[in-house]
Amino acid sequence: MNTASSHTLFEQFPVELIRSIFEYLSPLDLLNAFEELNSRFSSIIREHPLCLPNNRRMSLSVYEDYMEYVLPEYSSQIVYLHLSEHRTPHAVESFLDKMYDQKYLFSKLKAITIRDIPLHLYHSLLANILPLFNKLESLTIDMNIDHYHYSDYDKWTDIDFVVSILDSLPRLCSLYLKISPAYDKTYLNDVNMISSSMSSHMHLHTLSIDQCSRQLFVELLSKNRLPKLRNLRIKFPQMMHNKHVLTMQSHQIPLNTSCVPQLRRIKLEVHRNIQWILDYLKEIYRSEQLEELIIHGYVRFSEGTDFPRAEIVRKWLAMSKLKQCNVRFHFSVIYREKIDQQNLNDLFANYMKIFGRNSIYQNKYIVIHYPNNIKSLPKEDEEDDIGAVDELEIDESDYLEDKWIEAVQNVSHWPNLRKISILGDCTKDKDAINRNFRILFHVARRARRFCELEIEATLAFVLRFNGEDQTSSFLQLVQIVDTIYSHSSSSSLPLKKLTIFVDAEPASWLTIEHFQKGLQLVFNRFPSLIHFTLYCCQIEKFTDTIYNLTELLSDWYSGVKCGRSWSWRSQSNSFDLWL
Repeated sequence: MNTASSHTLFEQFPVELIRSIFEYLSPLDLLNAFEELNSRFSSIIREHPLCLPNNRRMSLSVYEDYMEYVLPEYSSQIVYLHLSEHRTPHAVESFLDKMYDQKYLFSKLKAITIRDIPLHLYHSLLANILPLFNKLESLTIDMNIDHYHYSDYDKWTDIDFVVSILDSLPRLCSLYLKISPAYDKTYLNDVNMISSSMSSHMHLHTLSIDQCSRQLFVELLSKNRLPKLRNLRIKFPQMMHNKHVLTMQSHQIPLNTSCVPQLRRIKLEVHRNIQWILDYLKEIYRSEQLEELIIHGYVRFSEGTDFPRAEIVRKWLAMSKLKQCNVRFHFSVIYREKIDQQNLNDLFANYMKIFGRNSIYQNKYIVIHYPNNIKSLPKEDEEDDIGAVDELEIDESDYLEDKWIEAVQNVSHWPNLRKISILGDCTKDKDAINRNFRILFHVARRARRFCELEIEATLAFVLRFNGEDQTSSFLQLVQIVDTIYSHSSSSSLPLKKLTIFVDAEPASWLTIEHFQKGLQLVFNRFPSLIHFTLYCCQIEKFTDTIYNLTELLSDWYSGVKCGRSWSWRSQSNSFDLWL
């Protein structure tokens, strides 16, 4: 018997299989490994779609390789661009400079993500760059409130984003927005203006808006403005402080099927006015054109809350005779005031009577699946597989529950864990502090992929570790990070991102000398670090002018040795360094 086995070389694989394998490699890794290997691979690469990936875990030097090498040489193969300055100072500015100099073609570009960029760059992209890409199908905009450049857009409404994009890109097929819009007393006038001026968009089939007013929601779906729309996802704002601005008429005309004849899937996150939503969607639901309808949210219940009774929901669901639409209602409902607890209990009892006991979970959730039976819910005593998580939070503010500690200590291996977040508060119990950090060390030793550590601390949390000298807090905190990471088993995946949140005035814990020494220690201890962020709470909390980190750290790099190029930026309450 011939036991010799035949071997197939990688280069002899079918082209389809090689292309599938290439999908798992970043464009830069792909080109570095295979570009000049042989003529067959070169031919395959020349037809392979490429992209500019998310720079979140990209070093500055790698990003520069994309700017100087990948994009100029392979611009005709680029199908996706991720343009972000989130923790990557001046990245998009560098891209635009190269764009103007190199005259990139991007003839096959189909999708772009724009995240956390300055307002002037956003205007430049929308007005001068994006319209050049005549094959662009998908656009994602992420300008959320927690981003560095959010203040550039803090006066923008959802209308400012949506209307300008649809007007500038008439051939766009998919639009995904994650924004934090402002609403003032002139907002309803803006809605009335677009009601008379907004034209129809003939190609958009997928629309997702995280934070959209009901007024804009109605205007977009009315008057046949989006005739090709098939998939709709809307997250309505909670906006308790200015809800009077967003007041809708109580008897809204229901959505007519002729306005959105191709709409098939709707997902809405709603925090109030649930009855209004049901009334608005009743005709399109009754017409049987929907395939999926999901309405979910978090509701603070009070006697005046318009949360529908179970009889109303059952009657509404029964309008669909063919039962072709899968409907899911998932609501977390808690009472606003103690006096409302009995009314909420009555509401839960009402739903259990109509839809069965499984429609109420943990005396908090209302869950309805229609027409399918309500899916079985996890039992209250069931534990998640904690060892499978990719992020772990350790809260220093309280004693951790013994049951949770036991569960963590019983995990021998954390195969997916990449990030550990330490949350701090004002506890001064040394036993709790020591115990919680021992848990952290225990986990770090068993997490081979651990590469990201985030520390969020109050003044008390920082000062616990630095004796009597308050001005040494930052340096001591860095030394703590060094100690934590020395217990990690992830030597093959070194720390690449360090973010420190401090809820304290910098004048009380930060000097330029200690900042420089601490940063030098970070550079020496973590040579693979690519992102360092120092973030303090909002400036409004303090009046001391030295609070401003831009002034305090303006000359931070004097005497600091790194050996790598860097890009940095600072605001009054944050400092970002990209290596």
